[in-house]
Amino acid sequence: MAKYNENGTIDTEIEHPELGLIPITVSKNDPETADLFYQLQDIAEPYTPPILSVEEVKAAKLAEFEQSVQNHLDTTARAKGYESILSACTYAGYANPFQAEGQAFTEWRGNVWAYCYSQIDIFTGTIDEFIATLPKFEG
Repeated sequence: MAKYNENGTIDTEIEHPELGLIPITVSKNDPETADLFYQLQDIAEPYTPPILSVEEVKAAKLAEFEQSVQNHLDTTARAKGYESILSACTYAGYANPFQAEGQAFTEWRGNVWAYCYSQIDIFTGTIDEFIATLPKFEG
């Protein structure tokens, strides 16, 4: 059996003289397996992506949105000279010249995540459109 995988290479098995059948992935870009790849390329089964459950689709969407929201928070903090949103928020807890801005970042971060989780299941647009609807930083 030979079957393409998600990387465009082919998963198959070869007969090893001592171990019997062993799995191998062959690639046209690998000098050691290119000949076998070309032998199999026209007869290998096509790649079929896995069918995701509704829960898996929702989890993937949530993870993608969470990463984009986190990137937005970090980018906004960096624009003000902080390493990340977490770095900005660390200034909120004690008296220092950046305390007010740190408190503003901390409040904004909480508002962004609250909004995100209240909207994620009902929002139907793109991630960029979603990011545009997030509360704006007013610090």
